[in-house]
Amino acid sequence: VVSAARLSAEMLRQKPTSLNAISFDATCRLIRRVLDRGVDVVEAYVDTVGDPDTYRDRLNRAFDGRVAFTVAKKADALYKCTGAASICAKVARDESLDAWVFEEP
Repeated sequence: VVSAARLSAEMLRQKPTSLNAISFDATCRLIRRVLDRGVDVVEAYVDTVGDPDTYRDRLNRAFDGRVAFTVAKKADALYKCTGAASICAKVARDESLDAWVFEEP
């Protein structure tokens, strides 16, 4: 989960980090955590941020071709596994937001 506080901090920096970059980094961290736990990930379905081919190429480079990526716009509507993951992510987001306390500077 990328916390609301982290999103705010990244986007309000002197040189802001784009939501696309934050999303890509979060995707890579999630997959790396699963791999680090010994799961043999051979393929992954990803909803794109931007151009699907470019995003897939970046993922392939990040994982040295270890994982076969299917990247598509609206992947959550095209692939049941991505749709289920999207629901889980939204539930986690909502729970995180419910618990978040905004700290004013």
